[in-house]
Amino acid sequence: MEGQVWFKIGEAADSVGVTPRDIRYWEKLIPEIRPRRSTGNLRYYHVDDLPKLKAISKWVRQGHSVADCRELLSNGYVTRDLGLLGAEELDGSGKPGRLSEQAWQSQLTRSSQVALSAPVAPIAPTGLTRAQLQPVVDSLKELLAKLSL
Repeated sequence: MEGQVWFKIGEAADSVGVTPRDIRYWEKLIPEIRPRRSTGNLRYYHVDDLPKLKAISKWVRQGHSVADCRELLSNGYVTRDLGLLGAEELDGSGKPGRLSEQAWQSQLTRSSQVALSAPVAPIAPTGLTRAQLQPVVDSLKELLAKLSL
């Protein structure tokens, strides 16, 4: 494969350590993955696409979703919905409304309690233990208490 510039999907998958099915799935969700097509509709990946595919494979093995990988490729970071309602929500009529301060605090408290009550140890991608993460959890609880005042 050395010196090769174009790879069929099977060759690209072998070099990345995934299956062709994985790459086809990634293509559906990640616009940055667009192989060239032959007249017979075979996929051909350029050698410059392989690092991108390897990065996606690594991120997926670390526990990221393919949607996360899409964000990582386009932004360089992942933004996650923490389950909090924003400053606006739909009111009963289906039109955007404003949350009252009390409703916002209530939603924040409920979402945070769910997030903080999840099991903490051990987390596979980082290998951190409960004892190592406990100071972080404590500081998040302290922050939540301050926000709830």
